[in-house]
Amino acid sequence: MRRVVADASAFVEYLFRTPRAAAIGKVVEADDVELHVPALCDIELAAVVRRSLLATRVREHRAAEAILDYLDLPLTRHGHTALIARVVQLRSNFSAYDATYVALAEQLNAGLLTADDALGRAARSHTRVAVLR
Repeated sequence: MRRVVADASAFVEYLFRTPRAAAIGKVVEADDVELHVPALCDIELAAVVRRSLLATRVREHRAAEAILDYLDLPLTRHGHTALIARVVQLRSNFSAYDATYVALAEQLNAGLLTADDALGRAARSHTRVAVLR
């Protein structure tokens, strides 16, 4: 099994079926992939859904459906305690939020699935984490 740490941006693309959803879905739906996330991902996804609702970019029923679909994904959630020291070490190149995903990917020796181009570039430039598209 391949371990993959996915960030909230990847799930937003996947769940809301954006043009990037098909490529992300190939990883998310692969039989040989174990999906891992920091617990932070749940809150980041909720924040995106909230902003989308407030800006009326998505309707209530679609937002609820996306959240249910997210909660149905076979994700292994990880707490933050073991990641905090590394998150602080990565401070020069990553926000604390992005560093949480990178630190987890490093800890698990996993690839990082992201739709955030800036995060992908930074991870490639400043870590040995394999960035998946």
